[in-house]
Amino acid sequence: MDIRAALEVTVTTGARGQRVVGLSGELDLATGPQTTAVLALTVADEDTREIIMDLTDLRFIDANGLGVLIRALRQAEELHRSLRVHNPRGEVDMLLRLTGLAEVLGVPHVPAAPTGPG
Repeated sequence: MDIRAALEVTVTTGARGQRVVGLSGELDLATGPQTTAVLALTVADEDTREIIMDLTDLRFIDANGLGVLIRALRQAEELHRSLRVHNPRGEVDMLLRLTGLAEVLGVPHVPAAPTGPG
């Protein structure tokens, strides 16, 4: 299995030390080390002040992937940087919320849509 096909990691630079790390595909045991390396370099960059993890295109995350996010958050905190997760979708969002990591990682709360007749 080609790991690069399973996960694409992009890093874009914004204003005032902001880095947006986009994850597309699957963050799991196979792709965790690659992602950890990219995140460690991004967080450690002396010009980085804020890291936004864009999970819009992340289709799958397992326990190892959650560990990758937690390690990145800890590294960011140690270096006095901000790290937040944006746009988790579907099962990724559900898993972050079930584990309590959504709140820890700064995922905005989205109220449930009303159901039934109003």
